[in-house]
Amino acid sequence: MIALLWLTFALFLGWHLIRRMTAARSVSIWLQRISPNGAGWQDSPLFCGLFHLAGAIWAGLLPLTWLTYGLAYAIHERYTGDINPMLFANLAILLPGTALMIYRLLRRLRHRPLRVKSGQPKPLRRQFRQLTSHGGGWFIAALIIWMIGAGWLMGSTFGLSGPYIRAAYSVFSDFAPHTALVRSFSHGMNFPTEYPHFAGDGISYHFLFYFLAGNLHFLGLPISWAINLPSWLGLLSFSLLLGTLAVQLTGKAVLYLLSPAMFFLRSSLAFWTHLRDWLNQQALISSHYPPSLPTPRQWLDMLWHQSAFIGSTPHDDWGLWGINVFANQRHLLPGLSVMLLVFILMLPDLIDWQRQRPIWQEHLVSRHAWLPVGPDDRRRALFALLLTVMLPYFHGSATIALLLLLAGIALLGRNRLMLMLIGSAAIISALIQTAFFSSPGRQTLHPTLLWGFIAEDKSLTGVLSYLLEMSGLLLPLLIIALLLNDQVRRRVYLVFLFPLLFGLTVSVTPDVTVNHKYLLITFALISLPVGDLLVRLWQIGLDTRLRRRRGHRLARQQKLVGDVAADQPERFRFHFDGRLPALLLAIILMITGLMEIRIVQNINQRDLFINPESEMVEWIETKTDPDAVFVTAPHHFHEFYLSGRLSWFGHAYYAWSAGHDTAEREELYRWFLAGGDGDLTRFQATIRGYHLDYLLIDDTLRRHPDFVLDEAWFQQHYQVAAEFPASDHAVIYRLQ
Repeated sequence: MIALLWLTFALFLGWHLIRRMTAARSVSIWLQRISPNGAGWQDSPLFCGLFHLAGAIWAGLLPLTWLTYGLAYAIHERYTGDINPMLFANLAILLPGTALMIYRLLRRLRHRPLRVKSGQPKPLRRQFRQLTSHGGGWFIAALIIWMIGAGWLMGSTFGLSGPYIRAAYSVFSDFAPHTALVRSFSHGMNFPTEYPHFAGDGISYHFLFYFLAGNLHFLGLPISWAINLPSWLGLLSFSLLLGTLAVQLTGKAVLYLLSPAMFFLRSSLAFWTHLRDWLNQQALISSHYPPSLPTPRQWLDMLWHQSAFIGSTPHDDWGLWGINVFANQRHLLPGLSVMLLVFILMLPDLIDWQRQRPIWQEHLVSRHAWLPVGPDDRRRALFALLLTVMLPYFHGSATIALLLLLAGIALLGRNRLMLMLIGSAAIISALIQTAFFSSPGRQTLHPTLLWGFIAEDKSLTGVLSYLLEMSGLLLPLLIIALLLNDQVRRRVYLVFLFPLLFGLTVSVTPDVTVNHKYLLITFALISLPVGDLLVRLWQIGLDTRLRRRRGHRLARQQKLVGDVAADQPERFRFHFDGRLPALLLAIILMITGLMEIRIVQNINQRDLFINPESEMVEWIETKTDPDAVFVTAPHHFHEFYLSGRLSWFGHAYYAWSAGHDTAEREELYRWFLAGGDGDLTRFQATIRGYHLDYLLIDDTLRRHPDFVLDEAWFQQHYQVAAEFPASDHAVIYRLQ
């Protein structure tokens, strides 16, 4: 109940921020400014309301999460008791927040004018018809589909099964650090914040989404709801914001559903290459010559029971581009939602300027090109700045992508001084946050020029071939869409390519694979013009059909009066009907994504379980300090992390990909497990230097192929604190 109250206040805060920071305090006017020809749906109350809701979710959650974290951190620095400082932080927010919501509600009721009922109320059917007219049906359908789809994706991959925490097989590896971070806040004392799999080195990971989940868990939500509910809100808000942008740029209501669907059901040649390989395999095992075609039953079995990700480009076997990414990386869509909201905030600077068609001298040096025009420009720029400076440790890749998009707006639009101010503030904020959260003297980002992303052939032809196989017809159709659009839309769509170009040329972390997020962002945005192209093609077919009907009707009339031109309808047989090509293109674009939904279901027939109520977890929670650091086996998804305590050296990949120096720690860890070569003085100094409190030895560590454990040495020099035979024969030694 308290967690839901906290979420309600966040939504209340975001709703009022959106209202006060938009043009003339009107969402409708703001949306009108991002429609190049004014043909959007800004006059629809339903459309504006859904956009207002989608923006309010993270416009409220992001600053409130930062405020909660900041208060908890400040209280922890000054309070030495055993009570979690998050309790005081939430009280400091919820008490005045609840009072403010009650005050606003009472004030609204007090000033609400009395309505005199006149006539009969509108029938329910009539109200529904009015709601679904003029594109409203697409808006309602999209809302329902994304609510259900988000619930299925998040709930089917992570949840509770009795007392156990269940993670589906396709996501359990990523949920190792996710669940550890969440529990380190809700059941531990992770202030100053450190990476649970790599204690003693700060944190280089954008963790704030998991602090949000940890806070909701602390306030009473089960861990499944604490993670799934913000994830559900992230997918819903992203889909509605992307749909809003699509509708306003193209004027087509159907894109409210189609554009997000094209993104989630990704375009790729993976289905066709998989089909080719499968047919070749069937031909090899066929006993007939020439080999016969597979039977319908074999086709259906291949499509329905495939249980491995398809595709032949690097890391396709990870599900790197499919819908499983959003089940894995729960913070991605919330981060992209904030990115989209800020982009929509600043998009009028590009569209308004391109409508004016300025000459190049005016574009470069005029006052209007550099300075804001009026209070509305300054207000929305201030709002964009506030959201952007809070984004780096909420999602780093979304921050970089947002800066790239804003750079595109500044290059082709106006209000450049404010855009430069937003970009500079974001960079300064990122540097400050990195210096605050990371260990001193360590460089978190390692930007290097790296052409070609993960394409095996780094030549221009090889990279283009890689993009074609990985993204299918999406980029070729974008070229056609660019040729068919006006100058204003063409410039907007070119800005969409900036994250793609960055992802192909620059690596900012040791693991270049994380650049796939920049490509995904571009693919999400260019689903707008490509979806518009499909709808145009479909409408050609509808227009042709209407012309045919009119032609046949005219011919019948001429027959009735005896006109000799009774065969006139023949001319209408040769009109181009674009509906079938549009349908075929849509199938080709989305068939890989459709198959991957079934693949994810098949993979997730297997689950992994960990017990948050095991005897070992309960002992650690009650008998050790909430900020205690353990030396453990390099576990990943393990019950130890549900205690909220930190591990000195957990699974190395997570820390390495987040920018930590795992190589040096691994050598020290190896030396530690071997008893420090018998040097007890240095061993004790290491324990004190890294603030190590306990050693947890279990069968995983005893049998680990990469490390040698001298358990007898620890038995000789350190006291056993507890033993848990049911938890992999775990023994806990007290180190201090």
